[in-house]
Amino acid sequence: MSNTIKRVLCLLLVLCMMSALFVGCKPADDDVVEPDSSNNDSSSSDTPDVNAEPASYTYNAYSTALGNNWNPHTWETNADDTVLSYLSMGFVTLSIDDSVNGVYQWVYDMATSIEDVTAANQSDLDKYAVTLPEGATSADVTEGYVYEIKLNEKACWQDGTPINADTYIYSMQQLLDPN
Repeated sequence: MSNTIKRVLCLLLVLCMMSALFVGCKPADDDVVEPDSSNNDSSSSDTPDVNAEPASYTYNAYSTALGNNWNPHTWETNADDTVLSYLSMGFVTLSIDDSVNGVYQWVYDMATSIEDVTAANQSDLDKYAVTLPEGATSADVTEGYVYEIKLNEKACWQDGTPINADTYIYSMQQLLDPN
């Protein structure tokens, strides 16, 4: 192929790609907000109409994750984890309280409170063979190992069936069952 033909084909390819870019950016006719022409006062054209219907938008999200990885114990990529955030709800969520000062807060979802009760349950550390820092014994540890989670009594499945402690125990057994 001659250089002239290659250059023409390259130019056509670039033009096609550029036209596709601009066609994809064109707003749909129903997304265009027309200015209100009923008021001829030019100074009020910059003032929004407070009685106007609010704009409606649709958020579309896509993922490359397949359904076989939508399990909190087997996800492999960030795409899998993204889907999980829509499918599952934890006891609490860490949320930004003050972004300027970097202050975070706990937002309780499926729990109403979480309390560290390690000091009152030090015998459980030996009972369940918890790995402690080197040189520490269960008598030395008073925080950071045993927590009491009070469940949200109003939590229920989509059909209205209450979610209780037995539900969490059954779910965890199913997740840990190798079969």
